[in-house]
Amino acid sequence: MLPPVSSMIPAIALWVYGVVFMVNGFFSLGKADPKGTGVVSMAGGAINTVFAFILAGACLIGFYMGALAEPVAMVGLVTALLIFHFGILCWSVGPALTWGLDLKAAVTSLFFIAPFLVVYCPFFISHGMYWFAVNVCAWAVVVSLFGLVVHGKLNPKIAGWVWIIESVGTCFVPATILFLGGTLP
Repeated sequence: MLPPVSSMIPAIALWVYGVVFMVNGFFSLGKADPKGTGVVSMAGGAINTVFAFILAGACLIGFYMGALAEPVAMVGLVTALLIFHFGILCWSVGPALTWGLDLKAAVTSLFFIAPFLVVYCPFFISHGMYWFAVNVCAWAVVVSLFGLVVHGKLNPKIAGWVWIIESVGTCFVPATILFLGGTLP
């Protein structure tokens, strides 16, 4: 479990990525333009990269000063890494959309990062963070779906609705729970 103050950074990160997911969903449904979607992706990636480094720094300083136990600090560091990985995704897709570049090259990175997201599952399960474990798998699916759309292997509307559903279920709702001081299962 993350320490209470440190849970605010993942909560903010979830809100930011929830917006990115939502806009990507509307883009896949044809309701948002590529440039605007790209700007939202780049902004989300930049904002959350800053938060990832703040969380990692806070956890390292807290651990070395004796304020955080090793398991808590480790969970914070892994969570920061997860937030950073999504930043990489946003940096891959955002510029391509914004500047009208070929998405196939940018989206290829998604096929490499999606399986890596699943690697987080055993870590989160071993720390009793079942919600994170289930959701990193869900995020790996939605990221892969976007790649399939770009490569012409999936109807964009299917991916769009999955993006929107996941933005609510895996980002906005849990972020709200964390903001209100609750814990996730």
